[in-house]
Formats: sequence, C-alpha cells, structure tokens
Amino acid sequence: MSAMSTVSTGGEAAARRPQEGPVRFLVVGMQRSGTTLVYQLLAGHPDVAANPREAAPALFHGLGAASFNTPRDLFAGWAGANPIGPGETLRRLFDLAVEQGTRIDGHAAAGLKVATGSPAEAAAMVEAIAAHAPDLRIIHVRREDPVAAAASFVDFLANPERRQVFKGSAQPAPRLSIRRDLLVRHVHDWHFINAALGRLAALPHYRRIDYGRDIASGAILTGTALFEAIGVRPLPPTWVSLTKSLPPKEETVVDLAECERVAAAVQADIAEGVALPALFRRHGPSLPALAVRLAGEALRHPATSLRRSYWTPLKWKVAGQ
Repeated sequence: MSAMSTVSTGGEAAARRPQEGPVRFLVVGMQRSGTTLVYQLLAGHPDVAANPREAAPALFHGLGAASFNTPRDLFAGWAGANPIGPGETLRRLFDLAVEQGTRIDGHAAAGLKVATGSPAEAAAMVEAIAAHAPDLRIIHVRREDPVAAAASFVDFLANPERRQVFKGSAQPAPRLSIRRDLLVRHVHDWHFINAALGRLAALPHYRRIDYGRDIASGAILTGTALFEAIGVRPLPPTWVSLTKSLPPKEETVVDLAECERVAAAVQADIAEGVALPALFRRHGPSLPALAVRLAGEALRHPATSLRRSYWTPLKWKVAGQ
C-alpha cells in the first residue's frame, strides 16, 4: 500500500467525484464461496460489460502496475501535463481490465470479479477500495459455514473439472476426508478474509450475497435485487443453469463431527487472539500422524514410482534374479 498511501488533496477529490460512464461493480469474496456464479449471472446480462476472466486483487491494492501493458505515465500518476490521483488511475485500470474481455461503450454497467484466498490480500484490497474507489458497487459473496467451504475446496482439489456450482450434471455424492492441517488453515483464512471484506459494508453501494440463503437455495435466479444493485433492467437469467456439483456436507464429509469440533475450537481461539502457528500446534495433526501422511504422499508421488521402476530391475540384475 505504500504507493497508495501518499495521496494528495487533488487525488482525493478525483477519487471521490462522481464516476463517468457505466456503473462499475465488483463481485468479491473468498475462493469457493459462489463468486463465479454471481459474476456469471451479472456478466451474461446484455447491458453489462464484463471480463470473463477473474481479476487479480493486485489490480486494486497495487494499482495494477504489473498487470497491464499501458503507458508508464499512467502509473506514475500523470496524464500529459496534468496530475491525476490514485482514484482516477484505479478507475482507468478497472476499465482496462474490463475491456480485455468486452468493450464498455454502449453498456449500462461494467464489472470485474475477485476471489481471494489470502487474508493479507483481502485486507489490502479493502483498504485501497475504501480510500480510492468508494463509489464502486460492491457485491460481496460470503459462505457462512467454514466446514462446508473447506469441503468445497477439498472437492475442487480432487475434481478441478467440476469447479463451478452451476455446471455439470447430477453425480453421486463424493466422500471427502478433510485433513486436519488443511481445515485449521482454511478456518483461519475464512475468518480473516470475511472480516476484511465485511468492512466494505461501510461503503454507500454494498450488497451481501449469502451462499446458503441465496445460492444453494436457487433464490438468486428468481429475484431482481442483484440486477437493481448495479442499475440494469431485471431479466430472467436464462444464460445460467444452477446445478449443484457438491451435495450438503452431511452427505460428503466423512469425519464431519470431528471437523465441526475442530472448526469451532479454532474459531474460539482466533477470538482470543491465538496466532496461526499456535493454532496448528493446538489443533493440527499429531507428529506421528503427520509423519505417516507425509510418508504416504511421498510413496504415491510420481517421482517415487519412477525411481521404483528404475531401481527394481537393477536390483534383480545385481541379485542374479
């Protein structure tokens, strides 16, 4: 944030003047919380310009200097001989990011999506938006259940082709076992990412989308509030088909009771100010269990199989077999 913390009075005025052109909106949330479905629902509207690819959080908290091939003076805060502030720079970068997918001209709204898995990224992004883009329309997608969120993440790691909740067909319920160390880290990040993004509620244009209430229930496909939030006419979202790819956690998580217990304990410790290393020591796997898991992963690694296939014939030759 060092590049954005030195803001002149003129820059603040530029950041807070009414934005020109279409309404600009940002769909934001933690990874695996439903941001893609919400974004695709908005992006498919004929009055909306949107980049089908996800934007990098650095677009906001770093002014995106490494993300776009644009004139250097734009990032230095100058347009010809007239200085511009970080707010104006951020608006221009936002439009450039959108127009990598669709031209903005002729559209009523323009949007991007950011899904983050890093608490530090989330905090930096929120700080930048609040300081330099307070008029941005925020659509915050949140998943309230950390165990269900962790199960979705584990399922994605195992089945990356089934990454979106609105794609695919009905499939048998997978049986998932969530590793203790992964669950501890996921609950920790879930807590701090949602706490950071929740601060965007102080902005004038903020709307919260709840995964369980709005997405899993299918209610998001029947209401008009989401379209009204970005100032476009309500339309039946026929371009989106909601097909759940992961059944409820009760049907998928093998060790659900233990996961719920660990998640509740981790959240209680976070409330007491316990740091992540101590959370791992308190709630992570025991050293013997961790050693067994790491050994098993090493034996299943492709390189291990390759070494085995190479050395076994050699051993037979040496042994005269």
